[in-house]
Amino acid sequence: MEIIKINEHKKRYLPLLLLGDEQESMIDRYLEAGELYVLREGETPLVVCVVTRPAADTAEIKNLAVDPRFQRRGLGRRMVDFVAAAYAGRCSRLLAGTGDSPLTVPFYRSCGFRESHRVPNFFTDHYDHPIFEAGRQLVDLVYFQMELPRETEVPIPLEVEPAQKGKNSMTKKEQLCALRNDPNVHYNCAQSMLIPFAGETGIPAERANAIALNFGGGMGCSSACGAFTGTLMAMGALGLPQERREDFAAWFRARQGSLDCDDILKGVPRHTPEQKAICDELLEACMDWLCREAGLE
Repeated sequence: MEIIKINEHKKRYLPLLLLGDEQESMIDRYLEAGELYVLREGETPLVVCVVTRPAADTAEIKNLAVDPRFQRRGLGRRMVDFVAAAYAGRCSRLLAGTGDSPLTVPFYRSCGFRESHRVPNFFTDHYDHPIFEAGRQLVDLVYFQMELPRETEVPIPLEVEPAQKGKNSMTKKEQLCALRNDPNVHYNCAQSMLIPFAGETGIPAERANAIALNFGGGMGCSSACGAFTGTLMAMGALGLPQERREDFAAWFRARQGSLDCDDILKGVPRHTPEQKAICDELLEACMDWLCREAGLE
């Protein structure tokens, strides 16, 4: 399964979009201006999600729908997690509007949202027919809100466009370098180590991205280096024996003199080309070590 961003011909997903918003004229109000994400398996779309930006610091889920054949498998939650990670760092909050339904309200609460406010009579005022869900007529629009982290190094998840399928032929080091040199997204050191192994580990790239999110900048507090922690994550996901951790730590200490981010940078200012060069060299060395150990050269 993969999540892709759709930039053209968005209306071809209308059958699924109508599951989340059953009036086409309402979908037309936000579809082209919004960002459409599709979780698919092969060429089969399973989940659609449209996200808009009603304010500079706010992202809003306008439409979220799961193909009924694939419901109750955690796919809707997976899409919400993807969106939350995608807009972290760019927005301070994520909104989701829904009807007061016994199906959707518990779902958003389980995803970590809390109720924010309501728009009275939204469904009766804006739709040309009554909307029912789980036997209940929807009247008010209920807004839920999730706070998003605002760390300066929070990236968006890896987006897989159809034209990028050839990416899988890249070596692990080439994938690492591509992540580190992405002009639009900053992937921290831990993310850059873990994401290239998504295929071998069965962890979706966007999930690997989220797992390693808080390990950049020395776990955000200048402690354990992200290249070190990211390599440990990848080692565990690849199933390397736990005793190899000590071998890697010894190799790392011998090379760098320390496991801590601040010690390795030796006072070099963060977010500078000098710091990136140091981190990139270390990441490539870690990738070489890990690929040798995992037999992925």
